[in-house]
Amino acid sequence: MNIEDTATRKIPSPSWDSVRSIYKKLSDEFHVLTDSYKIELTPLTKSNLDHLIILIDDVDQCIDEIPDKSIRDSITESLIHFLQEKDEKHVHEEAHSFQDKLATIKQIVHQERIQPRFVGAVKNIFHFTELKRHTESIEKIIQLVQAEGEATAELPLSILKIDKEEAFGLFFTRLCRIMGVADLFMDARSDYKNGYTVIKPSLKLYFRLLRIIIKDGIKILFSFPRKMNFIAYCFKFSVALIRE
Repeated sequence: MNIEDTATRKIPSPSWDSVRSIYKKLSDEFHVLTDSYKIELTPLTKSNLDHLIILIDDVDQCIDEIPDKSIRDSITESLIHFLQEKDEKHVHEEAHSFQDKLATIKQIVHQERIQPRFVGAVKNIFHFTELKRHTESIEKIIQLVQAEGEATAELPLSILKIDKEEAFGLFFTRLCRIMGVADLFMDARSDYKNGYTVIKPSLKLYFRLLRIIIKDGIKILFSFPRKMNFIAYCFKFSVALIRE
């Protein structure tokens, strides 16, 4: 199916059908973070962020489940190629299930004039994610999930047009870094079983991850303007991650 031209295609309302609950929770609770920094989310900006969250869920599932590196590389190159406007109509056949969502993000990115920053972040995410699959070092995989989290933070920050050096940008980047560590803590066993990583879960890995979560989490908490709101936010997400 051909993708409509990004200049004329009408952006649909976000659809949460088949989206994992943790991603819907991220959308529902995002205002807790922005309100605390007196950032107003317009309906348009909120809709753009929701489209981004929905696409991330699809891309994550698609790429993670493909065991062949050459195919993963081909898919990621195709997605980047499409976002850069070098091809208006086609993406990799493995990405057909979410190409309409990708076209929506492409339209948003170009309408908001954030293409260089957004595409640069996408490239970094794919790069760090692939490296993460092959490293056999605990320290290295922790560095990679943190780098992956930092790159992921750039996507919504670019839509919000907030620099990562601004107060909210600094906070959100640090939050995404620690969320990457928390995600590895929760999924280390299943990631190893499914072949997404080659590091076998061990007490050393879990203790190292837990130490970072506690240490960095306390730092983030004390820097957050509304501390009780942030504690409630973290609790809700912890419950959602456990249930996922």
